[in-house]
Amino acid sequence: MKIQDITGKTLLAKKAFVESIKYKDHFLEIFTNKNLDTKIKDILFVITVPAIWADAAKQFMRVCSEMAGIESSMMILAYEPEAAALYCSLLPADQGIAKYFEVGRRLMIVDLGGGTVDITVIKVIKKEEQLTYIEHVYRVTGGAWGGNQVNKNFENFLAQVFGNDVMEEFKMNHLSQWMELIGDFELQQKTLSAAGKREVIGIRIGVEIVEIYKRRREKDIANELKKRLDGKVKIIGDKLCIDVEIFKKFFHDCVTEIINHINETFMKRGCAWPSAMILVGGFADALIIRDAIINAFPVIKPSVTPWNFNVCALRISYIWSSSRFECALRGKITVYPPNGQWPETTEGFIDLETGGTEITVRYRDQHSGQITEENIDFL
Repeated sequence: MKIQDITGKTLLAKKAFVESIKYKDHFLEIFTNKNLDTKIKDILFVITVPAIWADAAKQFMRVCSEMAGIESSMMILAYEPEAAALYCSLLPADQGIAKYFEVGRRLMIVDLGGGTVDITVIKVIKKEEQLTYIEHVYRVTGGAWGGNQVNKNFENFLAQVFGNDVMEEFKMNHLSQWMELIGDFELQQKTLSAAGKREVIGIRIGVEIVEIYKRRREKDIANELKKRLDGKVKIIGDKLCIDVEIFKKFFHDCVTEIINHINETFMKRGCAWPSAMILVGGFADALIIRDAIINAFPVIKPSVTPWNFNVCALRISYIWSSSRFECALRGKITVYPPNGQWPETTEGFIDLETGGTEITVRYRDQHSGQITEENIDFL
């Protein structure tokens, strides 16, 4: 499998993952330079992965880690929402989140990442000193509705404003300026609130893209925008000034998908009205996303985000490895009878399909042909 960068160049996905994980060597070098007697065999590596990843993707991560020099016995994979839940349960009392992790309480964890959004509902079943034992009320679900989708919508908008050819040349010949443009866009995401009073959002785009447009179109982009977008998008100096209502539309797809999926999760058995909704992950930086979720579910109080929530996966990796936290309940099959009562007789077929850390259980009714399927993950 190959992946593509923004200039269209391709690289084997395995190569990209392996080289990224090899960055660990940089830290090992720091240990050596500081005369710390720490070897790679002394380290337990905790690699967090999106909870919606299929078994093949998790195995791919293990293989890449081994190719990067981490033996299988030296690593564990941790689901990001579970890592976030444990991190929040261990926060100091003055941050006001750990108090929700009381025995018997159900909590919804919404992990808002760059690529994916993972949603799970957990129940606290036991606490012992620094250990919190949880079980899943419902399996982790989600989709590709993270911050990257907002960036993609913005890139499509730029292509409409300047043209695909202009944008391609700009990316190819001025990559550093392109990265600064996207960085400024992401910075503006974090400061825009749904209820804010800002009318215009300014994104620093530099002068190169304007010059490319003028050379290719033989027109001035500032004048063209007045004709096409009725003053809602302007070029002022080195900034692209966008009407705030247009800017909010970049989030529309993600907000809709996330809220719809949270609603669907509430409909599952045991998932309605959790004690709190905890928002974590880098995409939770975006105020407009947080505001949209909180406003969509005002009856769930509180909807909270921990301090430094965007680095909680990094912090929890240490906690996870040092405490050797484990789920008290690794797998569970609950069978509910139709209409609350079992029929006198029933005939059907049960099929179990195993693969790596997952078991897929299917039941097919012999008479109706109806199939019931559930996945159990023992990661």
